[in-house]
Amino acid sequence: MLLQYKKMARAFTDKTSPQEVLTPLFKDNVRYWIFAYPVILLPPFLAQVWVLAVRLVNRLDKAAGYPMLG
Repeated sequence: MLLQYKKMARAFTDKTSPQEVLTPLFKDNVRYWIFAYPVILLPPFLAQVWVLAVRLVNRLDKAAGYPMLG
């Protein structure tokens, strides 16, 4: 959703950024800092690359039996 928000032209006219809303809510959540925060900060192309990389790592982790969880 953050990546789609970033790609929408009208998103840049909103008064409140996703970072301002989400950071106070999820500041103690490591997954926010690893997955969502880079998408918020990176330019759209790099954010898309980040999302694809995270999906790839997730699929590899799943195929290997979730060793990253343990």
